[in-house]
Amino acid sequence: DPALRIRQAGVRAVQEQRGLVQQAFRRAGVFHHDGLGVALQLCHFLAVQVLGGVDHDRQVAQRFVLADDVEQDALRKLDAMLAALPADASAEDIQTALYDVARPIPRYQDLKAKGATPERPGVSNDWFNMLYQVLLGQEKGPRFGSFVAVYGLKNTADMIDGALARSA
Repeated sequence: DPALRIRQAGVRAVQEQRGLVQQAFRRAGVFHHDGLGVALQLCHFLAVQVLGGVDHDRQVAQRFVLADDVEQDALRKLDAMLAALPADASAEDIQTALYDVARPIPRYQDLKAKGATPERPGVSNDWFNMLYQVLLGQEKGPRFGSFVAVYGLKNTADMIDGALARSA
């Protein structure tokens, strides 16, 4: 089947490109903490995007969840917070901003989190699950601050704009 051979060739090409990007990340040594894992997940995410939203390694299509009103408002706040960060913001600064956006939203508060108080509640995993499902079309994802640092503030803002447009 010619169509199958073309798709298989495309998958091989993307896998080769992913390997080159992975090598570049390793050589650059710019990541800390879970950085290499984030780099590998980002490579995989970009490969899935190139293949039209289908993960051919796992034969799973991306399934974007539409954001409800609360989530849309949270995404707008996140977009504004990211826009206020310097272009060279660290993954930790971005992660802190993510928490700061979610913390005042009752749906995402976790009063049982370590160190949480009524004045400064923790942030539940529901916040990050929403980001993965609405923005990435996946159930799980990398540490989001690290992902944004690697993917870029502008690219992430564009992803947020796309999610808001889909959900409108």
